[in-house]
Amino acid sequence: MSYVEVKNLKKSYKGKHVLKGVSFSLEKGEMAAIVGKSGSGKSTLLHLLSGIEKMDSGEYFLDGENISRYTKVQLAKMRNRMVGYILQSYALIPGMTAYENIMLPLQMRKFFGTETSGRLEKIAKKLSITEILDEKVAYLSGGEKQRVAVARALIINPKIILADEPTGALDEETAEELLELFCNLRREGNAIIMVTHNKSAADYADKVIQI
Repeated sequence: MSYVEVKNLKKSYKGKHVLKGVSFSLEKGEMAAIVGKSGSGKSTLLHLLSGIEKMDSGEYFLDGENISRYTKVQLAKMRNRMVGYILQSYALIPGMTAYENIMLPLQMRKFFGTETSGRLEKIAKKLSITEILDEKVAYLSGGEKQRVAVARALIINPKIILADEPTGALDEETAEELLELFCNLRREGNAIIMVTHNKSAADYADKVIQI
C-alpha cells in the first residue's frame, strides 16, 4: 500500500456533488498538485484529507491508518498529530511574533518536549527566518509570512503537508523560492499535496491530479 491512498472519495453539500469519486496514491518523498476549475472541489479535497471535514464515502489511508473510518473526534486528533496545513491566507495572528505563531500548534497540543527548541532552530534555519522570529507578523513581507506559515506546519513533524494555493499571493520570485523549498522537503521524505491553479507550480510536482 502507498503512503497515501485515496479511493473513490465522494462529498456532497445539500445534495450537490462536489467530489464525485477521486482516487490517487502518493509515496513518501512525493509531491502531488491538485488542479481543476474554480468550484471543482480542490479545497474540499484538502479539507477531507486533513480531517477538517468527513467524507460521504470512499477510503483514505495515511501511513497505513484507515482515516475514512474515523469519527469526528478521531479526525481532530489525527489532524493535530499528522497534518501540516498551509493556508492560502497564511492564517497568522498579526499581533504575535513569528516565533509565537510557529509555536501555536504545540501549545494547542500541550506538547513541549526537550527537542522542541532544537527542531524550531533547524526549521527556522532551513526557511531562512531565524532573523525574524522576534518580529511581529504584521510587519513581515508576504514571502516572510508564507515562510512562517510553512514553519508552523512543519513544527509538529507531520506525516503529510497540505498546501492550499501556496503561491497565490506571492510574486514570481518568492513563489519560485517556496516551490524550491517544497522540493527540498520532498527530498527529505515529506509527502506534499498542493492545490494550485498555476501551471508553473504544478510542474514542480511528481503527480498532477485533475478534478
